[in-house]
Amino acid sequence: MTAAPNYLELQEKARQQYEAAWHLFHVTFPSVKDPHLLLGIISNLAACLEKAMEAILAYERQLQLVPAYANTFESKLTTFRTALRRNHLSPEYITLLLFLRELMESHQKSPIEFKRQDRFVIASKDYQLKVVDARDISRYLDQSKEFLTAMEGIINRK
Repeated sequence: MTAAPNYLELQEKARQQYEAAWHLFHVTFPSVKDPHLLLGIISNLAACLEKAMEAILAYERQLQLVPAYANTFESKLTTFRTALRRNHLSPEYITLLLFLRELMESHQKSPIEFKRQDRFVIASKDYQLKVVDARDISRYLDQSKEFLTAMEGIINRK
């Protein structure tokens, strides 16, 4: 049986994923102007939020505030919902994480994707469209940054 990841390592991984997304959006995207990069940013943000959630859970598990949980996304999410109330976190963070994961899943299953001006469009098999643009990404970056700040506040409370 392997040891659970250290919350400080998870915190650092979350920060790295955020910085990669920020760099892609603010440095690479303006110079390349390829909407396909938006998916890379979304992927990094989803990973960032998931690692931040895991960091909080690992920290609270160490303090014995949360029970043991399985190493699955669903189990971690269920356990994290209780931590939201205890830490006075907005449920919007979970909503954002689920939305970003859903976007990535739609991208993987999509038979058709295309760029339209500065937007990236993902079409499902039944032609339902999901559109991602720079304004959306900017909002997701802001929300992710807020969650990272909240995570660091929880972990640094001691």
